[in-house]
Amino acid sequence: MRRLLLLLLFLPVLAWAAPDRAGLIAAWESAMRRDGALDAQADGGYRYRSDAIGYDGAVKITSAIVRNDGFDDIGQAGAGTMGTVDFDLVDRPAESKDSMSTGLMMWKAEHQSFIYDDPRQAWQSTTDWARSHYGDRGGAGRPFALLRWLMDYAIPVGLFAFFIALFWWFSRVQRQSGSTMKDASDINRMARENVERAAQLQEEQKARMDESIALARRNTALLESILEELRKRP
Repeated sequence: MRRLLLLLLFLPVLAWAAPDRAGLIAAWESAMRRDGALDAQADGGYRYRSDAIGYDGAVKITSAIVRNDGFDDIGQAGAGTMGTVDFDLVDRPAESKDSMSTGLMMWKAEHQSFIYDDPRQAWQSTTDWARSHYGDRGGAGRPFALLRWLMDYAIPVGLFAFFIALFWWFSRVQRQSGSTMKDASDINRMARENVERAAQLQEEQKARMDESIALARRNTALLESILEELRKRP
């Protein structure tokens, strides 16, 4: 009987489960499995296969953060906690990582951001939260709901994708500038080597010319001595 009373006392506490990191990761796993097969590995990582993005390889969570800075402050009740799960598609080629497409960035952004729905006491992706939140409204409120959805979800994700694309563009320009500077340095080095080689050839030609002049002088002196000897003979 005492145990039953204790259970009844703690039941409201257990029913009102606070949003935590473990629940956030579980919601991320569920969202990933919608697009493919996700299998936990012994090392704490995951194996993920998805035909939607054409990927079959390792996935690693780099961070999972729970933030109590949701939409309550701006009048959106029931969404006071937000979560972000950053993850890396480990086996993507390096050149593919540097040139991530907008579609893949959008896909990754949709699988990173979550909202804890207080009435449902469950983590939801921002897409599911917007769909469930605005889908409950009547037809008369759909234009306003669509505007709120754009402000709450589509615009932030679009800005996130825009800044990622901008960062990728700046990185690409920086790499191209570095490659151009390297090419210019190589050209200057080759030009300097050519100048040094030309100067060396000029010195060698001068040495040969000096040897030729010295040989000609010796031949002239020898010829003059022969002529002098011939003149002395009767």
